[in-house]
Amino acid sequence: MIGAVGLWAALAKLANPSPALVVRYVVVGLAYLGVGWLLAERGFGRLGVLIALTGALWFVNEIQDARRGVLVGIAVLLADVYRVTYAHAVLAYPTGRIRPRAGVWVIGAGYVLTLVGGAARALTYLPYRWESCDCPRNAFAVFHNQSTYNHVNDPYRLVGLILAVALVALLAIKTRSMGRGAASSVPVWTALVASVLLLVAGIVRDQADLSRGALIFWLWVDGVALLAVALAFALFVRAGFPSMKRPDG
Repeated sequence: MIGAVGLWAALAKLANPSPALVVRYVVVGLAYLGVGWLLAERGFGRLGVLIALTGALWFVNEIQDARRGVLVGIAVLLADVYRVTYAHAVLAYPTGRIRPRAGVWVIGAGYVLTLVGGAARALTYLPYRWESCDCPRNAFAVFHNQSTYNHVNDPYRLVGLILAVALVALLAIKTRSMGRGAASSVPVWTALVASVLLLVAGIVRDQADLSRGALIFWLWVDGVALLAVALAFALFVRAGFPSMKRPDG
């Protein structure tokens, strides 16, 4: 439901000054929803749910544009959960179970960070109180000063960065265990490269003073990286490796 509202909000902005970003939101989200459905239809139920959930949660940020206080709060709370479902999916490929096993702790920490930490951010996010902006009002906020938000947000971002680095390391281990030449390893190799790009793009956006054009470019780096992973999963299912059919059973 939240994903549908986010998709509607994104489509409603197609005529805005940044149509390229709207196209990015719509294409990436729909790709993950479609590939998730395809995976589930072909017997990869767990992966299908994770990929489809990533697509639905990808749209969450867009529901802020509905300008409803509760929806804004939900958007802040769930803003980064799609990153964890994405990580969960790529580490769970192809059996539906997270490998390497250390990934269980990384994914668990990711869910705690984005849900519990996300709730803490939602309770403190009031940018219109400390800067001049036409920001949608957050109905969840109860702490109204910037220092409180910074004390929540700064550790949140640092832990998120550490977990993103850990994901790259785990994917590197996973690629070695699957073998470079195996066709079925293509989605993991794609996810490794994509996760490095997502990490770099996130650091650049957080640390650099970017022009509008540069910001759009780095957001599209995110989008293309995510799309490449969705395409790799779709090609894996289309190839239909017999020995890996119905791993959820």
